[in-house]
Amino acid sequence: MTSGVKGRVIKCLYKRTHNIVTQWRKKTKEKQHIATAHMSNGYPSSFRKKVTKTRPAVDREEQNHRAVAVLSYVDGVSQSL
Repeated sequence: MTSGVKGRVIKCLYKRTHNIVTQWRKKTKEKQHIATAHMSNGYPSSFRKKVTKTRPAVDREEQNHRAVAVLSYVDGVSQSL
C-alpha cells in the first residue's frame, strides 16, 4: 500500500491532467511527461501504477441506506395515528 506525500503528489498530478487538460492527445502527452519525470527521479513504474490504479465503482443499489423519520406530536391529531 502506498502512503505518504509522494503517492498523493503523483495521484494529484494525474487527477489534474484528467480535470484540466481538455484534449485527449494532450492528456496522453501530459501523462507520459509525468511518468517520464517520475522515472527519471527514481520512482519505479510499479509505484506509479499502484498509486494511479482506479478502484471499481460501487453499485449504488448494493448500498444499504437507512432513513430516519420523525413525526412531531400534535395534540388532537396524533392520537389517530
